[in-house]
Amino acid sequence: MLRFWSVMRQKRLYFYLGLLLYLEAVQVLCFVLQSQQLSKLKGIGITSIIPVPNVVVSTSVELFVGTKRGNIIHVVLPLPPSPDDSVRVNTVSNTNTSTETTLKPYPVYSMAVVTKPCDNHSGEFDLLTGGGDRYVTVWELKGESALGGIEIRQQLGPHTGWVKDLVSLPYKSNKNCNEDSTLFSIGCNCIEVWVYTKENYKHMCKLQIESSVEMGSTLSSDLLCLATYHCDDTSNSYLLAGGVDGRLHRWKLELPNSIDNMRKVSRFINAGVVGAHNGRLNKILVCNNFGALVSVGADGVVACRMITNYKPLDGWETSKIEVSIKSDDKLTSSCVVDDGLSRAIIAVGTSSGKLVLVQIVRTESNAKLTLLESLHVTKDENNPSTIHAMCSFKYNQFQETSSYLIAIGHSHGLSICTLNI
Repeated sequence: MLRFWSVMRQKRLYFYLGLLLYLEAVQVLCFVLQSQQLSKLKGIGITSIIPVPNVVVSTSVELFVGTKRGNIIHVVLPLPPSPDDSVRVNTVSNTNTSTETTLKPYPVYSMAVVTKPCDNHSGEFDLLTGGGDRYVTVWELKGESALGGIEIRQQLGPHTGWVKDLVSLPYKSNKNCNEDSTLFSIGCNCIEVWVYTKENYKHMCKLQIESSVEMGSTLSSDLLCLATYHCDDTSNSYLLAGGVDGRLHRWKLELPNSIDNMRKVSRFINAGVVGAHNGRLNKILVCNNFGALVSVGADGVVACRMITNYKPLDGWETSKIEVSIKSDDKLTSSCVVDDGLSRAIIAVGTSSGKLVLVQIVRTESNAKLTLLESLHVTKDENNPSTIHAMCSFKYNQFQETSSYLIAIGHSHGLSICTLNI
């Protein structure tokens, strides 16, 4: 009998030692994930979402959301999340009487914000929206903050198709008044390049993907998503694009120091292309601190490429994980929740309204992806709601438990998920 209990204690010890080693290896988190749908936006299809910049995340967070019917809505959410009646919602006017501009009710597919670089514009920004009307609309603040409202200032286009994504890149630090920013917008199979100067955007050039019969791509292959990143080691900036053919494209950007010699010295160098997904590549994320490029595809795969600028794009170390979804379900959207030096957490949305958390940790040779948790953002699982857009905020950052808020735009409205780690 004594021998029996001795063996049992030894087995229990081995079990706990093994469990500790496993937890250390994969850095499994203890967390609580909860979701609620906002009744004030229930039944409104949310197709895009962007945080309002320069807002201190302490008592509330602010969002702009774009709808399927072409409206822009300013949303203020209290922190920590509280009952729905404390949420403030304001629909922005789609008409500027002074310029006689009225937007048509086309879906708002994409959003970006560009902060003003000069000290006399501290806290100011422009909101840019892209939609089914094939234009980028530039909105400016009426007052000192988004609470004072925004109005239409300029429209850029037309594009060759729906403006599915927008991304902005400053020339350098975006802190010098003499520096301008560059805007990239997708229209079908082309990327339009715009430069911001003197309160307006001017068209600079057009980028088009190259045809590749081997990889199933033609000049008519539509692009769906964009991202940019900057390499401090080489002082180079890069533009990334993904599309319906599953390929990931990269351009190295060599930009001038002033608008005067823009067309003479600006260069967009093809810096590689690689087949990333079997089917549509729907979203590209850059984890700057973690040093990785994450792509999400309709094939149900989340792929992580460790950014290694001294290697060609197809030589980057790549790790993948397949999200368990139904055959008719697709991965449609994603956002970065946490971006650390040794760990990143990604939220992924599906066409059935399912939210999935993916953890990425560094290993000796590559990165390891782990599925953490999932939930449906609406209570009715029999009535699927496609997730179109997401963004996240971190609050309670000075407490032992880190809290995150994930705002999720879907076919039936806006849902809020809270994550406590």
